[in-house]
Amino acid sequence: MSDCMMFWQVGKSTLGVLWRRVLISPCTSEYFLLIINKLYPELEAVAKNLIEAYEGIRSSHSHQLGASQLFTRFSLRDLLKWCKRIQSLGFLGHSLSAHERKIIYVEELPSGFQIGRITLNWSRNVVHNQTRPFVDIPSSLHVLEKIACSVKHNEPVLLVGETGTGKTTLVQNLASRLGQPLTVLNLSQQSDVEDLSGGLKSTDPRFICIPLYNEFMELFPRTFSKTVNPGILEYLRKHRNDKNWKKILETLQKALQKVLDLTQRERRIAGAGKRKRPLSEEVFQAWERFTDKLNLAHRQINASSCMAFSFVEGAFITALRNGHWILLDEVNLAPPETLQRLMGVLVGGNGSLCLTERGDVDYIERHPAFRLFGYMNPDN
Repeated sequence: MSDCMMFWQVGKSTLGVLWRRVLISPCTSEYFLLIINKLYPELEAVAKNLIEAYEGIRSSHSHQLGASQLFTRFSLRDLLKWCKRIQSLGFLGHSLSAHERKIIYVEELPSGFQIGRITLNWSRNVVHNQTRPFVDIPSSLHVLEKIACSVKHNEPVLLVGETGTGKTTLVQNLASRLGQPLTVLNLSQQSDVEDLSGGLKSTDPRFICIPLYNEFMELFPRTFSKTVNPGILEYLRKHRNDKNWKKILETLQKALQKVLDLTQRERRIAGAGKRKRPLSEEVFQAWERFTDKLNLAHRQINASSCMAFSFVEGAFITALRNGHWILLDEVNLAPPETLQRLMGVLVGGNGSLCLTERGDVDYIERHPAFRLFGYMNPDN
């Protein structure tokens, strides 16, 4: 028996001992019907037809997309997403005529922008400055309605088409009409995770030291008398005027150690009731926050070259936080590890990212207006 087979059997038996195995069977058509009727009662008349179509698609192992063969597996999530789309189109159990299906129109309403059967709300900063000409031909309007439907339901959109078919123009036109900021990122085989999420970049040390200097000069007189401790403040002013950022950090570190010793003594005095005007807990917490900022500044600035580094967020993170639209051109050319970084955003309408590269432990709050688009050619 090979070592690999022995390892597999040992692992299997270990899981059998440590875990209780519970098999979960897939839902039947009857259960699908109950779920749809419960969540979307307006579709009760056509629920069975929807399930039959879903089962037919699921039984097909593959479908063609251009010249490539894509293998996929549909789940209950896809069925419910389909039902949600149908209900949002105002389908009440009757079939649309051929004439109704062909009529796709664009109309500006007081509350938003309507294309076909989809209405999107205006952006807060709507500006009607459509610089590029756009001809409302039926084929483009049909595609634009599909894109608008995905935007309404907060779904990522992957546009596939040959070069010059208007993939970029369609999204740019929709964003322009809604007044929605749009950022275009061109990806390639050399694209890196930092191109999307950001990374450490060299910055001028003064942008790190001056805020620390100002905060120290504001905190110090709230804690101690200026007349009793004039030397520290004079040293800091001198180094700031000389733009000696390295000396400022060294002086702040020495001064902070003395401040911490004094604040600990002040706490003991205040606890014993020997001081008439004891320091507030807010001041103590302010010094603790300042200590964390100073320690971070020391890590950012290289002591030998005095070169400062700070984390600069990428365009993708900026769009995610501020509610802009992001467009990834030639998305299929990017390395897998780069695209893997986006999985957290693709899992759902509230998906987000955590910048572990910066040391964050909390996820970025995703703006409700954020939308993600990807483009690719069918032969890539």
